[in-house]
Amino acid sequence: MNDKTIVYQRFMIPGEAEALQQLLQQNNIGCLVKTISSGLDGNFAGSYDKDYEVRINPLDRAVVDGLVAQKVREDITKLPKDYYLYTFTNEELMEIIHKRDEWNALDYQLSLLLLQERGVEINKETIQLAEKKRIAELKQPEKVSRGWLFAGYLFACMGGLVGVVFGYILYSSKKTLPDGRVMYRYSNADRSHGRIIMIFGLTVIFMLWVLTLVSGD
Repeated sequence: MNDKTIVYQRFMIPGEAEALQQLLQQNNIGCLVKTISSGLDGNFAGSYDKDYEVRINPLDRAVVDGLVAQKVREDITKLPKDYYLYTFTNEELMEIIHKRDEWNALDYQLSLLLLQERGVEINKETIQLAEKKRIAELKQPEKVSRGWLFAGYLFACMGGLVGVVFGYILYSSKKTLPDGRVMYRYSNADRSHGRIIMIFGLTVIFMLWVLTLVSGD
């Protein structure tokens, strides 16, 4: 595929991304699954979480929407009567509508159906407003705690690769908005800290390497 693709949906579970990829391939729709960083892990230890993006040609979006909707309608009829969404309150179902990017297509469509059956009006304007509000929320940079920044500088001072990796992730991590736009995950201030931590860590590693060579002579 060319570079002019857009993110159709992001998943936390690789199997869900692969299932959508298989559906599209069965219908001769070009797509690709891209593994990306979802940012610093809450228990950072030199690794970070991964998300899985399904990317498509923007010209295929309407067709893909139709295929997914048809598949979801088929899947809903096969759901057990004790499926967990049936116990959700209207407020909880509206939360799914608002945070569509965090849920799979089946749960999203089922939430719309359940709300309509309960007499809650969900029209096109409501959905568009929810999407705009969600994008505005996601556009805000994520904040890194002072504790993690201190740990990053500490690791860098110790000459460990952990500090370098921490700084690199903090400086370079990006996120994709539901509308396909890509932006840096962290604020400019935190990214500056990440750049300093990364450079400082590399400098310390280089100095330790030089000292090792000198002492070896």
